[in-house]
Amino acid sequence: MKEILGFDEVIRHDNECSATKTIPAAAVFFEGHYPKNPIYPGVLQLELAVSAAKLFLESMGYTDTAIKYIKKFRYVKKASPGQIATIKLKYVKDVEQGQEIDAAMLVEGERISYGTFVIGKKLEEPLEQFIYETKTQKIAMRYAEIGEYAPHRFPFAHIDGIIELIPGKTIKALKNVSSNDYVFWGEKPGTPFPPSLMIEVFAQGAGIVCDFSGLPLLGVLAGVNFLGNAYPGDQMIVDAYVVKSISGKTILAGGIKVGDHEIFSVENVICGEL
Repeated sequence: MKEILGFDEVIRHDNECSATKTIPAAAVFFEGHYPKNPIYPGVLQLELAVSAAKLFLESMGYTDTAIKYIKKFRYVKKASPGQIATIKLKYVKDVEQGQEIDAAMLVEGERISYGTFVIGKKLEEPLEQFIYETKTQKIAMRYAEIGEYAPHRFPFAHIDGIIELIPGKTIKALKNVSSNDYVFWGEKPGTPFPPSLMIEVFAQGAGIVCDFSGLPLLGVLAGVNFLGNAYPGDQMIVDAYVVKSISGKTILAGGIKVGDHEIFSVENVICGEL
């Protein structure tokens, strides 16, 4: 993740911060994220904003932080390999969970994504809470078959199996967290699966249940809670259901569990298609 999240320049002025980043044209995830139509993943736009916000807050004296809640985050334009992105941040206020931040990502002066999220103290779990009881899941569709329904490929394909699927209504899918996942390359042992990529895991499941004819794209996130962590060896179970479909867009909600522990929930995800 280091090549993804490093910045060319970070400038802080009072309660505001600006960070620039050249989107790496050779980043490994482009090989699997819409291979014939490379787009900078929406969740990595968010992860970039969160990473900049953590540096920003560290300069204000807040340490050991992580994203806790997404009030709302909207994607309005695409970003491509090689472009220079600018992250604009503004500290809004202290809230119960941490510090509320307004963020926007710009490319060539145009805003491509923006929203508000909360950064708070990193979740500290005792080791025994990392060990969840595993359950044998009956698989209705395995990885090789999923490629017929989802555009993502290695290393950015995050759905390993589908347990239940009713197109246009609901999906239960699984993601096996492995230390071989590219997100752990170069990271120290004990590093959790990145919270922003929980959104990607959920969104890939959501894209399958939407049953679009084109490429599924994230539009809006709202009411996102990060409630726990996942580690190599864990199995994430995604439950997503369609709330309604209107004007070519689908609104979904749901969550992710590891064992019986809910680690992620979202009130609204709006998906469209390219």
